[in-house]
Amino acid sequence: AASGLAFVPGVAWADDEVSGSMVFDESGRVISGGGGTQEEMERKATASQKTTNREQGMTYITPSAWERVSTAEGGTFVDKFSKDPICMGVYIKTTPSTLGSIKDLGKLENIKAPEALSLDKELVRADLVNAAKSLDFATDNVYFKWDLALAPKVCASGDQFGGALGCSYDRITLLSATVAEGNLVVLQVEANAQQWKDHGTSLKLLRDSFVSARDTAPATPIAPPSTPPPPPALPPGDDPWEPVTQDGKTFYYNKKTGESSWSRP
Repeated sequence: AASGLAFVPGVAWADDEVSGSMVFDESGRVISGGGGTQEEMERKATASQKTTNREQGMTYITPSAWERVSTAEGGTFVDKFSKDPICMGVYIKTTPSTLGSIKDLGKLENIKAPEALSLDKELVRADLVNAAKSLDFATDNVYFKWDLALAPKVCASGDQFGGALGCSYDRITLLSATVAEGNLVVLQVEANAQQWKDHGTSLKLLRDSFVSARDTAPATPIAPPSTPPPPPALPPGDDPWEPVTQDGKTFYYNKKTGESSWSRP
């Protein structure tokens, strides 16, 4: 099916660019610079930051201006300021698997992702726009990624791509899948046409940042040792340390080890 949507490889957080110089107070609140109202300046400052999200042993990165919202299906993101939805959903599905690696599914170009990953049957009709694979060097996990676009079965009235060219895409699905610790782990990002137009670059970067969580629990701090009790007094004649005076200064010499010290150990 033809589409009015453009798929361009993401190279920057295009919808989260920040311009101007801003001044912050001690709490991090924007107090001047950057142009616009107070709310607009704070929005720009927040948009320049990124948040690492952790779910089910995995992580992915989003702009800090996005707020996670729970839904019946799992969750999605909205703009912290306008509360407008960023996408339709961001889901992670983990299922036990006998696969040793995602590569065991076969060659990437031959895999039908909706069926191989047990996704909803509606996606079987989707067009494959792009497929790629990547390696997480920290864990040696391989990731297979797919960009799918789905058009409705019946074109909307006045659809410019209607007729012989088919309907315009109204659902975009971004996938990333790997095998980790005996589980098939799938990230699924869903967006409609308008959301893809507004946030497509950032949604692709979200998907491409999806990796196994590498950080471990902080080590338990070790308490410094307490001052040891003084050693028991040695019987006369058993103390290896003997005082030695040279040039009017006294130090102690260990006749057994050859060590010396300004004070008796």
